[in-house]
Amino acid sequence: MIYNLLAQKYFDWMVGYVWTPTPNGPSYHRLFSFLFDIPFTPANEMDQARASDGMQLRWRFGEETGIPPIDIQQDLSGPCSVLEMMVALAIRMEEHIMEDVDMGNRTGQWFWSMILSLGLNEMNDNLFNETVVGDVINRFMAKVYEPSGKGGLFTINNPTVDMRALDIWYQMQVWISENYF
Repeated sequence: MIYNLLAQKYFDWMVGYVWTPTPNGPSYHRLFSFLFDIPFTPANEMDQARASDGMQLRWRFGEETGIPPIDIQQDLSGPCSVLEMMVALAIRMEEHIMEDVDMGNRTGQWFWSMILSLGLNEMNDNLFNETVVGDVINRFMAKVYEPSGKGGLFTINNPTVDMRALDIWYQMQVWISENYF
């Protein structure tokens, strides 16, 4: 649940990075809102960096929209949400690793790859099930998913390592290596 106008504007700004609605296409507002309401709990010390990236997204929002830092600090407080962590990770993937002028901005592609790996791609507003999504996210944060990463953020086809043993950043790197290099 979004509690103030600035949080709503921030939410819309974040979703705009990873989703472009299409006429007569499905809406994922309920999924996005649910992910925004769930605090991201890092499974290990290294994943704390993903939470920090998510929190830094708030400052980027302020800079890009001209909102004063004091307003960001007051109205966007609290822990990093799962949505913030995932959007921030997709942005980092695009801007720091996978940027390709010829391909255009693929931030949304990276985000939806994570949604697909989690198994949440069918959770549009018409099919949304809060219990199912909550269970999926809880299993992801507890690293109770398949060794291939299926059920987590990154699924690989030919695992040479148990993805559950890796922090999110290294899971991402293994996934990128398998799919793009």
